Amino acid sequence: MKIGIMTGFHGPEVVEKFRKMKEMDIHYCQFSSWNPSLWTDENAKMIVDSCRENDVTVDVFWCGWGGPRIWNFYEGQETLGIVPVTYRWQRMQDLMKGAEFACKLGVTKVATHMGYIPENPMSGD
Repeated sequence: MKIGIMTGFHGPEVVEKFRKMKEMDIHYCQFSSWNPSLWTDENAKMIVDSCRENDVTVDVFWCGWGGPRIWNFYEGQETLGIVPVTYRWQRMQDLMKGAEFACKLGVTKVATHMGYIPENPMSGD
C-alpha cells in the first residue's frame, strides 16, 4: 500500500512542501486547493516540475469551490458543496476548472465535498 499525506496548495510554498516530503521519504500525496485563481498553466508546470524533482506523486486532487463555506451541521446544509441551488452553477464551473487543472498535473482522480445530500427522496435537489 502506498502511504502519503494530504497537502494544500496556496501558492509557491508548495515547492518547499514537496522538498520536505522528500526529506521525510514520503512520495505520495493528496493535493488540495480551494482557490481556482491558482489553477493556472504556470502553477501546473511549477507543481509538475517540483514533483519530478522531489520524487512525489499526486494521487488525488481535492478540488474546492468558491462561495461561502460554513463547516458545521447547521449552516453547512445551506452553504457546502453543489447541493445548495444558489451556488450550484458557479461551483460546477469551479469543479470543471479543477478537473482541467488536475489533468495538467497528470492526476486522474478528483475529489470534493459534494455537500449534504437531501434526505427527502421527493426533493428536486
